[in-house]
Amino acid sequence: MANITKFKASNGTTYDLKDRAGDLRYGTCATEAATAAKVVTLSGFTLVTGATIHVKFTNSNTVANPTLNVDNTGAKSIMRYGTTAASTSPDTSWLAGAVVSFTYDGTNWILNDYNASSDILKGLKDVGINGLTT
Repeated sequence: MANITKFKASNGTTYDLKDRAGDLRYGTCATEAATAAKVVTLSGFTLVTGATIHVKFTNSNTVANPTLNVDNTGAKSIMRYGTTAASTSPDTSWLAGAVVSFTYDGTNWILNDYNASSDILKGLKDVGINGLTT
């Protein structure tokens, strides 16, 4: 099997894939819950469209419209489904100690179905299952 180290996209951009095999891009964030500008430590990270990272948060998120600045690449908005800004609601936030996955879409960091269980619980609450209320 050939060892592929470069990829050329249809737009002509060449991406260096060397040393990317098995790279989970795992970073940490100790930014306070009430601070919108979340700073992620992820040594050697390069911001490119399609980059996916996994971040362990020391603290939860208690602010609307947080941003993510990964390894000093600049603060980018955190969105859900590409167009919905992250907020303090359970389906667009995280708890202390959570590992959350994000993908960069060229403009924003997109939450990658972090809280699917909250979506299910919200649906149950919406229809009044087991006496749950929203």
